[in-house]
Amino acid sequence: MVQENESALAELKRALEASPNDGYVVSRAILVYEQAGLREQALAMLPKAIQSSSLNEIESWPPLDQLRRDPRYIEIVKLNNRRDAGQ
Repeated sequence: MVQENESALAELKRALEASPNDGYVVSRAILVYEQAGLREQALAMLPKAIQSSSLNEIESWPPLDQLRRDPRYIEIVKLNNRRDAGQ
């Protein structure tokens, strides 16, 4: 399992270097980070996911249920919604 995580993370790093603002890559990064137990990295990618209009996808993925319950996730989304509303 550790070797699989290392391989996935290495591939992810290459994908993010090649396409750091691509919504598909960013949303998959959040998924990979969360499944690898790297919640901080998953949360750090969330603003890019919001900017790239990938939030709806992330909101619908069952493997990200726990991430979506994290108060930090909720706060990041809430702050973005306020910014969009001009508050």
